[in-house]
Amino acid sequence: MNYRLIFLILFIFIGFYSCNFNVNHNVRRVYENIHDVIYTKRYSSPFLKPHFKNGDVAILNSWRLNSNRDSVYGEGSLYNYNRLMIKKGILWFNIDDISIIETNDLSYIKSTNKVNIAILSILAIGNAAVWASCVNTPKLCFGSCPTFYVDGKNYLHSSTAEGFSSSFAPALEKKDIDDLQYTSSSEDFSITMKNEALETHMINELSLYAIKKPKELEVYKDSKDKFYTCSKPYSYNKILFPNDANNTKIDDMRKIDDDEYFSLTDPNDLSAKESIIIEFDNINHDQLGLVMNFRQSLVSTFLFYSCLSYMGKDYGKFFSYMENSPEAKLILQKFYNKMGGIKLYLFNDNKWEFFEEIFEAGPIAKNLIISKLPEYAKSKKIKIKMEMSKGFWRLDYLGLSKIYNEVSPEIIYPNSIDIIRGSQFTLKDIAKDDKSYLVSFPKDEFNFNFKLPKINDYQEHKLFLYSKGYYLEWMRPNWAKEKDIDKLNGMLRGERGVWRDLAREFKSIESEVEESFWNSKQRVK
Repeated sequence: MNYRLIFLILFIFIGFYSCNFNVNHNVRRVYENIHDVIYTKRYSSPFLKPHFKNGDVAILNSWRLNSNRDSVYGEGSLYNYNRLMIKKGILWFNIDDISIIETNDLSYIKSTNKVNIAILSILAIGNAAVWASCVNTPKLCFGSCPTFYVDGKNYLHSSTAEGFSSSFAPALEKKDIDDLQYTSSSEDFSITMKNEALETHMINELSLYAIKKPKELEVYKDSKDKFYTCSKPYSYNKILFPNDANNTKIDDMRKIDDDEYFSLTDPNDLSAKESIIIEFDNINHDQLGLVMNFRQSLVSTFLFYSCLSYMGKDYGKFFSYMENSPEAKLILQKFYNKMGGIKLYLFNDNKWEFFEEIFEAGPIAKNLIISKLPEYAKSKKIKIKMEMSKGFWRLDYLGLSKIYNEVSPEIIYPNSIDIIRGSQFTLKDIAKDDKSYLVSFPKDEFNFNFKLPKINDYQEHKLFLYSKGYYLEWMRPNWAKEKDIDKLNGMLRGERGVWRDLAREFKSIESEVEESFWNSKQRVK
């Protein structure tokens, strides 16, 4: 879950609320009453609620997709931007005019001939059994985007990648390249994709990035998706925790495993910072890089779901507005949040000099990344400082590698799909960046099979996963009760009281967050 986007959410959503001038509120109240009714009856009464790019919205009680699958028609009511009813009866809409859809009819969209509807649909499922695993900690319910597994592994933290973690809406669709932390000398390779959350996943494109390398070398990618052949990493000689003199987790980051370093959050300020200083001795080379293996903590999940819950029943309204707002992407590109990433500094000329900030979204799969040090980093003693929000990151490994040269990957698409559970999608649905999608629902599972190029005996392939798409969260029943625009405003403005309350709320559940999150995963058999 990408906390970097939460402020974007708030900015757009509150702006939407502030733009409704000269509205007949009595007329609008009729729409709001109907809006409330469909959610109180969501357990038994199917509805389809398309939001349109021009700001209109319709509520349909019955509907069908036409034979060309490019239009929806049915019986219901159409409301304009100010929610004045403008038509009632049989309605007909082009799918291209729809920005987002709210519905509680999962059975209707869960088939390949309804993909054009499914890729726009936010599910509002009221069945209590569906949400049973999230009742006690709804802000820590398992959310994952697509999770990927190699070699049949399925234990805790065994996911080797989670695709496009920050793309929680069609407007935010983007690519993601993950280091699978896997090498292969075989020509055959398979990877399993699962939907283990209460979300709908839309996969537009999927492929492997394979790089041939000598077995004695490593290949890493940086935050700009450039790839480098490197030496095996060197361990640090010393590690210091200036903000925590009593910390004993000193050796936990000298090897890649599940023994992670993490700190606890500040009880009054989630953005309070901490620093880690690492020192390396006698590693001389023209270009060095800091190798990091890490993931986000569940603070990001908590904040993301807090934000969505404050939207309440207007969750769909917000997403529609974001889809229609060209300013949203501009804000996303420029916006910076108070939590921040992992800032890296090099000690040079008796001062700390900033050289990069690393931000990778997702609390599930670890991100293995190299950060190139400035070229002047050639002294016998290398000192690096990492600055980050306390409790916001979990660090598994830190090392220093010699960078030899930049290399280009060979892009390999799957040659077959094994559908373990899910609809009958084909290779063409994920073969290129287009309007075709493989749509995955909770507990769906697909195996993608690849044929790797032949290599010499002294070589192996380092593998990375490329995925492009987005996902849509299913609307939690408790969100309908938690709408609070004042708190949204407070989060946007950075009001100390609101953020203090969030910090205290998280602190009250911090000891149980990992267990609650992982136990709410949708088990794929």
